[in-house]
Amino acid sequence: SKQNLDYEVGTIIDLKGNVVAEFGGGSGNVQVAVDMLKDAVFTHNHPIGGCFSAADISNMIEAGVYELRASTPQGIYYSLKRMPGVKINASIVSAYKQATSKKNAQDAIKRDVQSGILERDVVVNHKEEVMLEYRSCNGEEWLSQNANKCGLLYEKGVYDE
Repeated sequence: SKQNLDYEVGTIIDLKGNVVAEFGGGSGNVQVAVDMLKDAVFTHNHPIGGCFSAADISNMIEAGVYELRASTPQGIYYSLKRMPGVKINASIVSAYKQATSKKNAQDAIKRDVQSGILERDVVVNHKEEVMLEYRSCNGEEWLSQNANKCGLLYEKGVYDE
């Protein structure tokens, strides 16, 4: 299980389910042999949680990955799959980057503090976690609404060990 690691591990799996290669990484990234990713499944863990980064999606498109997966210590997994025969719209990367921007998250946090949904103390004492959570939620919401239009199937689920 990669669930409780404090660094990223990336695994390349062929479409028959065989593990092709595994790569260890840092706390927020993993370097992979890009030439091995075409038409493969790439799964990796996000040690601090959260949905895909814009870099994850950009790398997926550039490398021709069939399915991108990420798992979190909270037991959540995310999946993005190419739709068969549909060209991925590369504008997804800039739109997703915009949706998950710090500015968008800050605006949402401010709104939620003002409306009483979120306590100011929580924001002050857990700034990074709150920021990650809001950016991730914005990403999930954006993918739910837009992935299909971009040629991708998005799924979020819960796994148990």
